[in-house]
Amino acid sequence: MSRTGRRLVIVVAVGLGVVIAYSVGERWYLHRASPCVPVLAGNPHRGAELFASRGCSACHHLYGTGPAIGPDLAKPQPEGWRPVRAVAAMWSHSPQMWRKLIEARMGLAHMSERDVLDLFAFIAMLQYMDEPGDVSKGEELFVSKSCANCHDPGSGKKIGPDLAKLDADTPILWAQRMWNHSHAMSTLATKDGTPWPTFKGKEMADLLAYVRSIAQGSRREARLLPAHPETGQQLFVTKGCVVCHAIDARGGNVGPDLGPRHLIPATMIELAALMWNHAPRMAEMMKARGLAQPKFEEQEMADLIAFLQQVHYSEPQGNADTGRRIFETKGCATCHGADARGGKSGPDLLGAKAPYCASKMFYAIWSHGAQMHRKMEEAGIPWPTFEEQEMVDLISFLNHN
Repeated sequence: MSRTGRRLVIVVAVGLGVVIAYSVGERWYLHRASPCVPVLAGNPHRGAELFASRGCSACHHLYGTGPAIGPDLAKPQPEGWRPVRAVAAMWSHSPQMWRKLIEARMGLAHMSERDVLDLFAFIAMLQYMDEPGDVSKGEELFVSKSCANCHDPGSGKKIGPDLAKLDADTPILWAQRMWNHSHAMSTLATKDGTPWPTFKGKEMADLLAYVRSIAQGSRREARLLPAHPETGQQLFVTKGCVVCHAIDARGGNVGPDLGPRHLIPATMIELAALMWNHAPRMAEMMKARGLAQPKFEEQEMADLIAFLQQVHYSEPQGNADTGRRIFETKGCATCHGADARGGKSGPDLLGAKAPYCASKMFYAIWSHGAQMHRKMEEAGIPWPTFEEQEMVDLISFLNHN
């Protein structure tokens, strides 16, 4: 068989593989995708309106503006922001919040689960768009990683675009631009003999912090939200991600499994770094299989990340056995039963159809927390407080049963 004939066979085989993966994989992903909606699927614009109309702005200031009764919810956290971290903090400080509301003669505003998700999306957008990084370290990386060889901020005289005019200084857009241009940059780097730069730990966040400090472009990421995980799910298949990556062993095994039992980076910036680090190798593997490197529009990248968030319930996976012990030691079993199936004064926590995740826990504490607190006070049971990892393990226990 001629070389052309062999290539044609390979392309046809890969094409059939994609079709089969799509027909089988799509049905499985539709079944697998969690009903627990990721934070990026919330509407931050509506969440901003709720923040004002439901009284949140009466206690919490943003960027140092407004009442300072509660913490500034727009202030970047030293370790970054995660939905489950916010839930653990709110749970632990709820009695103080209720007490202050009583003193101010304010009621606890009613919120639906959708309201909570949109409010969460608003707070998340304020936080992750300003993911903390070290500007000075980022500037050093810009030089040491050879970025300066192609990009000259302020002059635009070099090969790459002028980063001072970049309008992609937020995580989703940063990931989208870096992925789409990785092939062209890899080709240039190989031609010039420049080693492909890789990033570890918080280095990508530091680099973005530097780019953000010099960028003059307008931020446009908010218009990408709410994202659509169901669309991201389809993109995972149609863009060919499923050919190399599996979710819970469904899909290819060339790249790492992206399912919930496997670790993926905790932040979008770290995910962008991982994609960047492996871009040349991924390009080689796709080329060997007759596949072109897929490109993502801005909205498509937002949708794809929302799908991956949904698969991972928007928070890291914990230890269900540890979560069971926490359930017992924190006094949850006293009301909800040793197996969380319900007790004398608490409902069955495992009968819900949707899995537990950050937004659902937020809704539970907002809607039922004050009543729970009153019952616990009457029974002489102390209000439980949670560290972030304890909340992660507790959620894993509730979802494991």
